[in-house]
Amino acid sequence: MARNEKKRKAEEAFHQCTGMGVADSSVRKIISRLQKNDDPTPSYSRSSGKRYAHIADCIRMETVKTETGEVELYMTNLEKYLQMACTQYPIYGARLKDILQRELENNVAGVPGVIYVDECVPGNILAPDNRRKSYLAYFTYVPCSKFRSLHYWWPLALLRHSEADKLDDGLPQWFTQVLRQQVKDLGSLMLGDMMVPISKVYFIADEAAIKLACGSKGASGLRPCLHCDAFSKERENMAESLGCASISCADFNCFQPVTDNEVFEILKHLQHIRNNESQAALAEAEKLLGWTMRDHCCFLDAAVALYLQPSQCHYDAMHCYWSNGQVNCEVGLFFTEAIRSGHVTRLQLENFMDMAWKKTSCIGGTLSPASLKSLVHAKILREGSDFRGDASQCLDILPLLSFFANSTLAECVELQPHVQSLVALHHVCAKISHAKNNVENVRGLRDLQTVHLQLFVDC
Repeated sequence: MARNEKKRKAEEAFHQCTGMGVADSSVRKIISRLQKNDDPTPSYSRSSGKRYAHIADCIRMETVKTETGEVELYMTNLEKYLQMACTQYPIYGARLKDILQRELENNVAGVPGVIYVDECVPGNILAPDNRRKSYLAYFTYVPCSKFRSLHYWWPLALLRHSEADKLDDGLPQWFTQVLRQQVKDLGSLMLGDMMVPISKVYFIADEAAIKLACGSKGASGLRPCLHCDAFSKERENMAESLGCASISCADFNCFQPVTDNEVFEILKHLQHIRNNESQAALAEAEKLLGWTMRDHCCFLDAAVALYLQPSQCHYDAMHCYWSNGQVNCEVGLFFTEAIRSGHVTRLQLENFMDMAWKKTSCIGGTLSPASLKSLVHAKILREGSDFRGDASQCLDILPLLSFFANSTLAECVELQPHVQSLVALHHVCAKISHAKNNVENVRGLRDLQTVHLQLFVDC
C-alpha cells in the first residue's frame, strides 16, 4: 500500500509539472531525486571554499557596517580572474588580447564596458531554493559582446536577497559599492603586459533591477521612462495639457529625451527637498519627477559618475519582449480574443503543431513534436492571462502563432486587427534577433516598433 501511495503521489506531481517546457524524462528524474530525500530542507554541507578553491585568489571580500551589524560583500578581482583565464587557456587569452588591442588602436581613451545585473534562483523548476536567491552582476567589454558567448561575460559580484535586506540602502548601496570598486580596477586593468583602461560603462538590466539600482520610479511614477518625458497612460490627459505624450503614443517623435544634466538637476532638487522639507513633500516630488532619492544613488557618486551616466542605462531586449515582456502579454491577449471571436480551440493549435508543414530555423526548426505541443499547454497558455512561457518559449511560439493566425484565421474579420498586431510584433522581434547577429540590421527597427505599437493600441 505504501508503495502504491508513493507511486500515486509521484504521478500527481508529474502531471502538475509537465508541460512547462521541460522534457518529461527530466521532470520524472527530478521527482525521483526529491522522493529519495526524506528531508526536503536543502543541504548546505558542501564547502564553498573547497568548491571554488581554484579561484579563491580572484575573490575579494569587503565588510560594510550597517545599523544592525555588518554585511560581507563578495566581488571578483577581474584583473586576476582574466589573467588566470588567459594563462590557463592561451588561445582564449590571445583572442581576447587581439580584440581589445584593435579597439584601443581605434580609441585611445579606452574600451567601453557593459555591466549586466539579474536575479538567480538556485535549485530546479520543481524545488527552487529561494533562501539562496541572489543578485548577480556580470561584466564584458563592448567589442566582446557581439560574440553573444558566455565565455566573454565574467562574474563581478554576487549578493543574496537576505543580505541585501540587511544593508541600510539595500540594492542601490550594493550596486554603487560594486561599481566604485570595479571602475577603479578597470581604469588600469593589466592583461599580461597590456593595459586595458575602460572609457565608460553601460548598465543593462530589467526594469525592476534598474529601478532599484538607479532610483528610477518606473511604472510607479508619473513619468515611467528612464530616457524621455513620457507620462504613464493613466495621466494621458495631464500629458496632453503639458504638450507631452503618454507611453501609449505610437509616434516616437512626440517624446522628448531627458538629458543627463536634467537627471542630475532632478536628483539635486530631490536632495534639497529631503534636507529641508517633509517626507510627504519628498514622496510627492519623487512621484512627479519619476526618480527616487537614495542615499547611495550611483549617479551621485563622483567616482562612478565618471564612467556611468543615466543615458548609459538600458532595459535589455530579452525582458522587454521575451521574459515577462511584450510577447507574453500579446500572445495571451491574442489567444483570449481568438477563443472569443474566432472560436479557436486548444485542439486546433495542437493539431497545427502536428501538421506536415516545412519547419525552418525561424519556425520550429529546432523543436521536437513534444516541445511544440508544450508551447500551447494549458499551464502556460490560458485564456484571460499572459503567456507563462520563458524567454525561449516566447521566441518559439510567436512566429508559430503568427503563421497560424495568417493561415487559419484569415477569414475571421473580427480578429484581423489582432492578427495584424501579432504579425507586426513578430516582425519587430525578428529584426531584433537579426540585429544581434549583425548590428547593421538594426536599421528600420523603430519604424517597425511604431507600426506595431499603433496596431496594438488600435486593437
